[in-house]
Amino acid sequence: MRLTWKTSAEPASNVKPAAIASGRSTLTSSAKNRRTSMREGPARFVHGTRPQHTHTDSDGETWLCNSPYCIDMQTDPPDKGGPPIVYEGLEPWRGRQ
Repeated sequence: MRLTWKTSAEPASNVKPAAIASGRSTLTSSAKNRRTSMREGPARFVHGTRPQHTHTDSDGETWLCNSPYCIDMQTDPPDKGGPPIVYEGLEPWRGRQ
């Protein structure tokens, strides 16, 4: 089987990329990754492979966390006004954020 290439008879200045010609916009790979990397739901604060534990917020909803520095299990998550979660390796008292 022999492969052949077809070329356009139009000059290069008249050729439009497919996304522009069709009128549709496409997401870049970084936008796709950003969208899929954001977590939602009760496990949104679980990062890495450390064991996780369950907190209960002021509304009675549960949420998961795997910070080794949690003391109070009856607290709101950071997105509801609770304290920030400190992960191992990112301790602010060690100058890491």
